[in-house]
Amino acid sequence: DLSSILKDLPDEKDFPSNGQCVVSEVSAIEQEQRLNLCRVKLSCADLNNTVSAPCGRLPLDEGVLSTLHGPQLEALVRLMQGHCAMQDLTLVAERGAGKTHVVRSFARLLGYRIRTVFCFKEMTARELLIRRTTDMYGSTKWSWGPLLQAAVSGDIAVLDGIHRLQNGLLAAAVGRLMSDRSLDLPDGRLVPPDHYHTLLRLGCSESELSAANIWPVHPAFRIICTAEPPERLGSMDWLSDELLALSMFATLPSLSADHHRAMMTKAFSGETTEGLLHLGASLKEE
Repeated sequence: DLSSILKDLPDEKDFPSNGQCVVSEVSAIEQEQRLNLCRVKLSCADLNNTVSAPCGRLPLDEGVLSTLHGPQLEALVRLMQGHCAMQDLTLVAERGAGKTHVVRSFARLLGYRIRTVFCFKEMTARELLIRRTTDMYGSTKWSWGPLLQAAVSGDIAVLDGIHRLQNGLLAAAVGRLMSDRSLDLPDGRLVPPDHYHTLLRLGCSESELSAANIWPVHPAFRIICTAEPPERLGSMDWLSDELLALSMFATLPSLSADHHRAMMTKAFSGETTEGLLHLGASLKEE
């Protein structure tokens, strides 16, 4: 059953922490009980690990690896290790370092659809989970936001800019979803996939559970948070012990001048590349 499939997936201790790891191969495997699996080969120095990991429903795209350079590849490997260990992820980097590009590349590599929640300072717990929508008659109502939609669909929910949220909001609003894959909603509940299948084995039907507003969290669901580096004092002191326990963290240093040049050369002609590099250097000086 599904619980046995999940138990066979690797744990974080199965991966070495060598910074020289690369993702050398990603290939699809057959679907098992609503869970799409892929085979991921991680090469770390002289050690090769091939593990099974959840993936999305879109075609896998290994071509994105050629668009990443230096620290971006290292960050992608760290995200992949956490994903294979069935953990949610947090990517921390300065503005402009390429967080969005790395996350999108990770999703394309594994065939995931991305659903993004853009975080802002005045955001409430309700706005993190649900949103106002308008029906065809012009009436407004509350409906599931991207985070909850991703949870039941098996997509990646990107929480963009969690450093902007009020301290304690993220852990209070979605801490259980990240740690236990369960969440109490105003009109129902999200439950872990093994709990949902236990209810089915006990005689409940899917229609009965749906009528009771009990929904399973998809086993392939992942949350990826992005944030700017924390500060010990001031408004950027967002990193708490609660958040540290909810996900695996990866850092992304800014690209060096050589990596910037290599990336731009692949995308543009020589004159355009030089002009863009000069413009970027001027903006940094300001």
